Amino acid sequence: NVAFSALGWRDATRAGGRTVPVCGGSDIFVAVEGEGRAKSTRKVASMAGVDGARLAKAAAAVRTPGDGDRVYKEECMFSMYTPYSRDGVYVNLGTWQCFAPEFVVTDIRRVHGGQAGGAPVPEPPILGVYLRELWRRVKKAKAAEDASDTEEPEAKRAKPTRLAFGVEGGIEIDTDDIVKRHAIVIVTGDAAPAEGTPFDALERTVIELPEGWMTAGDEEALGVAESMLPDLPAPLLDAARAVIAHDDALRHDAAKSATKTWDAAADRRVSRYADTLEQLDNGKRIPASGWKCEDSGQTENLWLNLSTGHIGSGRRNWDGSGGTGAALAHFEATGSKYPLVVKLGTISAEGADVYSYAPDEDDMVIDPKLKEHLLHWGIDMDALQKTDKTMEEMEIDYNMTFDFDSGTEDGKELETLAGPHLVGLENIGNSCYFNSLMQSLFAIPEVSARYLDAAPAHFAAAAADPSQDLRVQLSKFAIAVCTDKYEKEPAALPAAPAPSGEGGAEGGAEGGAGPSDADAEKEKGVVVTPRMLKVLAGKGNEEFETNRQQDTQEYLSHLLSKLARDERAAGRRGGDDITSLFNFELETRVECGVTHKVGYNTEPSNIWSLQIPVDAGTNAEAVAEYEAKHALWKAADKSTRGKEPEVVRLHVPFDALLATYFADAHIDGYFSTATGANGPALRRTRFKTFPKVLVVHLRKYIVGDDWRPKKLDISVDAPADLDLEAYRGTGLAAGEEEMPGAGGGGGGGGGG
Repeated sequence: NVAFSALGWRDATRAGGRTVPVCGGSDIFVAVEGEGRAKSTRKVASMAGVDGARLAKAAAAVRTPGDGDRVYKEECMFSMYTPYSRDGVYVNLGTWQCFAPEFVVTDIRRVHGGQAGGAPVPEPPILGVYLRELWRRVKKAKAAEDASDTEEPEAKRAKPTRLAFGVEGGIEIDTDDIVKRHAIVIVTGDAAPAEGTPFDALERTVIELPEGWMTAGDEEALGVAESMLPDLPAPLLDAARAVIAHDDALRHDAAKSATKTWDAAADRRVSRYADTLEQLDNGKRIPASGWKCEDSGQTENLWLNLSTGHIGSGRRNWDGSGGTGAALAHFEATGSKYPLVVKLGTISAEGADVYSYAPDEDDMVIDPKLKEHLLHWGIDMDALQKTDKTMEEMEIDYNMTFDFDSGTEDGKELETLAGPHLVGLENIGNSCYFNSLMQSLFAIPEVSARYLDAAPAHFAAAAADPSQDLRVQLSKFAIAVCTDKYEKEPAALPAAPAPSGEGGAEGGAEGGAGPSDADAEKEKGVVVTPRMLKVLAGKGNEEFETNRQQDTQEYLSHLLSKLARDERAAGRRGGDDITSLFNFELETRVECGVTHKVGYNTEPSNIWSLQIPVDAGTNAEAVAEYEAKHALWKAADKSTRGKEPEVVRLHVPFDALLATYFADAHIDGYFSTATGANGPALRRTRFKTFPKVLVVHLRKYIVGDDWRPKKLDISVDAPADLDLEAYRGTGLAAGEEEMPGAGGGGGGGGGG
């Protein structure tokens, strides 16, 4: 018997060609390929040991997916393992669902019992037919640094010119070579294996598919490869070929959300303010050069307000680079009425960088009337040459040099931790809101226990399509973040070192990463990618189905509603429903200002939303002192002003939020059923019941004086202990007289 791993990809390449094994039990075919193309085939064994009737039954158990079918091949249905994991994954060729080796038995038991969709399973001995996907990343070799003047280095030639991903001229998404190996695996046996049977204990026929077998347009290689498989039924080969060529269902969903191919310039919108932009006649004329920030004297990163003619520097970046924020400060100081600014130095006949400070845009935009707007200030864009980097070029430089995997906070290196509840979540496209919320939810013992303890039962009773089973995906997530499973065996192996010498990319594929790469990966901690859960949890909401940024509180409301429906579908009611952890009731008391009769109303909720009283800040003097110092710093000469003052944020104590929420609110124009007329009233809110877990939402967005949303830059400390017993509602008290129509009394509803 000769196993595939014993052949050794590395050793095979040293013989001067590439060895492509096709294994069926102890039967092996080997194609020895020359320079890039199969030149000869020699048969070293036969497939006589593989029963033809068994192959025919296997062929009857598979289906060939079409363009509109969903094929899952890059994430296991019951785990976070991928084709990049140590043992790869197995795609059921009857259901097109993906499983790590440890869950192949679970799949066989589901399919064999008729619980899953797909073609009927033939009578034993065929239990399942799978396509094994085993992929490895291999780092690309760096271009030689000593390239001659006539031979431009690859790194220089490949430098991106557009802030874009997945398009020509943009930033490369994957910088590693991908080596893919495929095999048809037929699982046989007289009966379905018992739950818990190890994968290695299954009786399997493994048919390794030759490299180049799927090469499009290479008919000679394809013909030679298929000539090596004369005894395999066409339906079996067709199904394998179609699955290999098919887009993964989750990758297809991501493509619809437009995250893989993204172009910053193409994503810019026409500003709604451009067409009717007001431009002041204040006599200003902007010279063709020699610009300076009117506040700080800074000569770089300057922005011209197209309405007022003011020149100010851009915003300060988190790392200390950038400007002083004078352009934005001018926009705010002028009543936020003049939002469009253009970056001086980027103006040319081809266009310029235009930014909108308006809260409903707050992004790079397009000004179709830019030429006209610049002429108002005496600037002829056709006569100017670009002298400064555009925002796109600056962001390209930043993206190409910044280490996004580094663990830092305020510039300090953080210690990498791993273990249960110390598992990182990959950012899969503006997924910070999802990642932070899911980490918080599964830090709650009752939540993690519900989905962790029930995981085997959830997997065994999974829906026909486990990717659409919320309980299954949450259990899969619980195992990932609440245990050390993926610390012991990573969901994806790191990229192998770049090939050197003989063997090319093949050399590193089988062996995995070298010591230095493994150490570097360990420094990043344990990370998983819950793509299947994110897609499923977002279903039913147009916003959460996209990869755009979202509000965490809104997402939590959506998720709790979805969980409640799932719990009801599982037959859980009341306290057994996991979402009951967060449920509470608010009691609202309304007192008629004329008759002093009262009405009580009860409102269910699961998120406690608190207003932040800005006037209750405890360090207003320190904030004012900071703002004064910062204003002087901005006005000082750049060469002598020194370090920018450290930011001082307004601090509001949590007790002030409680006092504001529970204070009596005066209501004018309240319709009282006691008087039958509108009049004054008092409204008071209390807790009628308390939840096991209280979710507190701080309202950091307010409506400004200009009726536009504004985010508060305020610090609120969360108390370690919170005693709310003093705010428990008691209902109708002794001596109170209830208004007619008890249960609210007209317009008395509404919590805090």
